[in-house]
Amino acid sequence: MRFFVASICMLLSALSSQAFATDYSLYDLWQIARQQSFSLQEKQQILIQKNEATWQAVGNFLPTLDVSYEKKQINEFDVIEDGQKTGTRTERTDVRLNLKQSLINSGHWFEYIKSTHSLQAAEFDVQVTEQDIAYQTIDMYLQLLKIQVKRMVNERKILHYNQRLSDAQQKEQLGMVTRLDVTEAEVELSQLYTDAFNIDNEYADVHYRFLTLLNVDDYTISGVFDLPTTHIHTIIATPTTQNVNKELFINTPSIQQLTHTHLAEKAELQRARSAYYPNVYLTYSLIQQDVPGNEDEQEI
Repeated sequence: MRFFVASICMLLSALSSQAFATDYSLYDLWQIARQQSFSLQEKQQILIQKNEATWQAVGNFLPTLDVSYEKKQINEFDVIEDGQKTGTRTERTDVRLNLKQSLINSGHWFEYIKSTHSLQAAEFDVQVTEQDIAYQTIDMYLQLLKIQVKRMVNERKILHYNQRLSDAQQKEQLGMVTRLDVTEAEVELSQLYTDAFNIDNEYADVHYRFLTLLNVDDYTISGVFDLPTTHIHTIIATPTTQNVNKELFINTPSIQQLTHTHLAEKAELQRARSAYYPNVYLTYSLIQQDVPGNEDEQEI
């Protein structure tokens, strides 16, 4: 999916190689938006966490080995008839090894299924976020291009109506037209100046939202938004839902993300139920005791 989105950006960038006054292309702007997106960074961190959770779930199937070491002193007393006590102190070392392997554990199995689906859902969530960033970048890019073309057309109209007003004023002085014709030309010219003001406001609004998307200030990428006035792009209409292949729709990242999220929740429900299922373990224990001979005994 990332390759598909990148291909769209590179294609539109190639169609407008003169799109920006600087060396920034549409693909470069998409990369800037990806790098500066806090939302994408958050989704990537979640993906890392889900990957670690998957490895933890895999670790539940591995055997566990417990090793303990204990050193004891054993005192043995002998009671003599006259009331005196004699005895010996012996040191004993115990080493215990306990190896435990899970053979049947439904809880571990459903935890693993849940973690794998959660990981896949997180991967598709990252793709959805990257796709949204690309679509927003392309949309705002084309909006600025459209506004620039509107500005160019309006400027040409202003030049034309300025000339028309000048001609009407000259004809009025010669008595060829009435004052009403001059007033109409003035009103039309005034409307064009109002349109120019609205176009500038529309441009500033999209410009600001584009800067917010890129998460940079205007000086960092100064000149990037000087769009061309010599190219008009024809955008192919998006096909209707009746024409979309159902299989292609199901394989979109957003649908896949929802599907794996649902499967992860279903596995979590099964894991909760598995608490009532029996578990089977294979356990092997080894205990070694080391008791020194009489040479280590001390009289007490």
